[in-house]
Amino acid sequence: PLPLGSPSTPGPSVRGCAGAPPAANGDRFDEAAARDLADLFGWVCREGLIDGLGNGRFVRSIYERAAMRRDVRLAAKGTADDAELTTITSEDVRAAIDELS
Repeated sequence: PLPLGSPSTPGPSVRGCAGAPPAANGDRFDEAAARDLADLFGWVCREGLIDGLGNGRFVRSIYERAAMRRDVRLAAKGTADDAELTTITSEDVRAAIDELS
């Protein structure tokens, strides 16, 4: 698990941990996806929802689902370069959030 404090890890700590799973797998969030994540994590922390979402598990779930959405998007496209194979976009993050909410 990610080293997040509890209860109610502050938004910046949660956002900082969001880069850990992708980096460990050679992935990255593009700028728009990173903004979407910052907005999401800030909101769940402000609303006091982060503890119920499992802190690190929530961060991991968003990343895993977004990576899966990226893979589906690229498979439908039929071709992808190296950068596309390792980049999670805002579209992927938003689809992940929709699926998990």
